[in-house]
Amino acid sequence: MSRNNPEASEMEGIVHELLDRVKENLRRVRDVEEENKSMSTSIQSVEERVIKLEEKQDEDMDEVWEEIDDLLTRVMKIENKISKLKDMLENTPQKDEFDEIKNFVDLLSPIESEFMTESEVKSLIKEELQRGSR
Repeated sequence: MSRNNPEASEMEGIVHELLDRVKENLRRVRDVEEENKSMSTSIQSVEERVIKLEEKQDEDMDEVWEEIDDLLTRVMKIENKISKLKDMLENTPQKDEFDEIKNFVDLLSPIESEFMTESEVKSLIKEELQRGSR
């Protein structure tokens, strides 16, 4: 019937053309849907990695703050020890005071000075008396 009727044949051609276009558009829509699904999967994967990285960053920051707290505690302990050492050093003689005491001890030391022992004095007197009596 369409072979005899040119209008019907033309309509049939138009219908075939429209069907071909619809099929092509459906194929394109499926391709877009598949690409969209693939992109959604990729985005979801990226989001999951970002969440894990944020959690890891939070854990790392917690560790850093703990270490900072530990360091602050150690610094405070060191400062306290330094303060105690300074207090102790205030009660110890300074180098010039120590040198003065050392010089005084050296002055009084029989090894370093020309002092004589009691037995040396007795011996010297005895010798002098013997020389004088000759």
